[in-house]
Parts: sequence; structure tokens; C-alpha cells
Amino acid sequence: FPDMLIIGVMEDASPQETRSHFGAWAIVSSPLILSHDVNDDDATDRIWDVISNREAIGVNQAYVGDSGGLYAWSKKTVDHVQEFKSRPDDVVTVPARQYFSKKIGGGKVAVLLMNCIDDGATMTAIFGDIPGLKCSKHDCQYHVRDVWNHRDVGVFQDRYSTPVDGRDSAFLILDYVERTG
Repeated sequence: FPDMLIIGVMEDASPQETRSHFGAWAIVSSPLILSHDVNDDDATDRIWDVISNREAIGVNQAYVGDSGGLYAWSKKTVDHVQEFKSRPDDVVTVPARQYFSKKIGGGKVAVLLMNCIDDGATMTAIFGDIPGLKCSKHDCQYHVRDVWNHRDVGVFQDRYSTPVDGRDSAFLILDYVERTG
């Protein structure tokens, strides 16, 4: 389990890193306990769009027997310096790309595509690989909603690909679409 939600504490964290950190906590049902100084208006303003995202909070609060988790990751890794520990030179090695999912009820599944490297990349959610989706490996359609941008992206067959900036994430809600005809 994650130990501490630190958004708003690190002033040099980018907006992308901030929302990715919040998304990772949300999709694994971790308590969203804010650790920044709530009296610091600058810090609160910097993170407000993230901490007030009702769709991300809704994913966090949804529980249908699964708290969510990592379902896939890249073989490529990246080293990150842990600036938050007592020894600032601690290094942790993580997969360069991580794929999380969580059932959220009503046949919907939330997915977080996390790009942990500095360079942007196209990341793909392959529907047949995502736990909780009701489709065979190569025969499914899902409506995709972008949680970060509060917009419907469209209906996609078998997979959804999207560009993800470095140290950023795509947070999605997938909803099954019945085929007609």
C-alpha cells in the first residue's frame, strides 16, 4: 500500500507528476488524505484541479470487491531518486510504463496508464488484457472517458492508444458497448 499522498508538498513537482501521483492513489483505493499545508493558498491553488477532480475521487471511492492494482508493466525500467526519504540519495527502480485497473461498478473499469520516464510515449490499453472487462481477447468495444480532461473520447475496438507525456498519466473509464447488427 502507498504510504503518503504528497501532492502539494513538493513545490517542484510538475502538474503532470502531481496528477499521476493522485491518480495512482485513487486507482488503488488508497485514502486520499492531503498532506500539504491547507493554509498555504499557493500550494492549494497549484493542486486544486487535481484534488477536486470528482471523477478521480469517484474512482477512488468506488468499491465492488476489488481495490484495484497493477495489471501490466514494461520490461524497461527507470531509476528515480527518492527525495522524500531521510536519505535523499536513495534510488528506486520502477517499470518505465505501468498499467493499473480497477472495477468501479456498472460494468465499468477505470484504467491508469502511467509513463514514468522523462520522454513522452504512446501508451495502449489492450482491452483483452485488462482485468474485469467483459470481452474475449479480440472481440470487444468500449466507450472511453478521459478522467483528467472530463471528456468522452469515443468508442474503440479491442484497444485504446493515447500519447502520454513524460512523467504523466492517462486516467480512463471504460464502459462496455454492446455490438449491434
